Amino acid sequence: MFKHSHAALLILPLCLLALMSGPRIVSAQGGLICGDPKDKGCMPQYEGFGPHDLPFLTGRAELGTGTRHESFEFYAVVLESVRAAAAAARGGCAFVGEKKRLAAQRLFPRHKVFASRSLCVGTVVAYEGAAAGFNFMAVYGGRTEGEAQELLAKARGRFPGANVRRLKVVLDFADD
Repeated sequence: MFKHSHAALLILPLCLLALMSGPRIVSAQGGLICGDPKDKGCMPQYEGFGPHDLPFLTGRAELGTGTRHESFEFYAVVLESVRAAAAAARGGCAFVGEKKRLAAQRLFPRHKVFASRSLCVGTVVAYEGAAAGFNFMAVYGGRTEGEAQELLAKARGRFPGANVRRLKVVLDFADD
């Protein structure tokens, strides 16, 4: 009986530690995307998401210097892309502007239209799975490729070069 009680005493602190670190583990595995701009119930903990970003839930994980947080993988329909480097007027980076993003958002009212700002000064939101050296405007296509393909069919009328990508949103607070 002593062996069982002793083992229980060793396991209990480990279980408590796992429960206390649960939200951090969930955040490391991925956070839920807020893909519907009309869903007011999806409220990201990070308040720094811009109107052009695709927000996601980070749970109760600490957000700050030296941390990195990822969303769950999802599918996006890339509507347009531009080379990220060049435009001196925008601090050395080029991207699809807010006016175009808002026009595209009107076409997809239940799917968030977002635009990357890779290579732009001060950017902490990145998109893994996108072509390096390019910024893009895309619409949230869903968690499955089938959902994204349906949206792609609708998008191709206005955006003939549209394509589907599997992405992840990343918040990276590197402590350079």
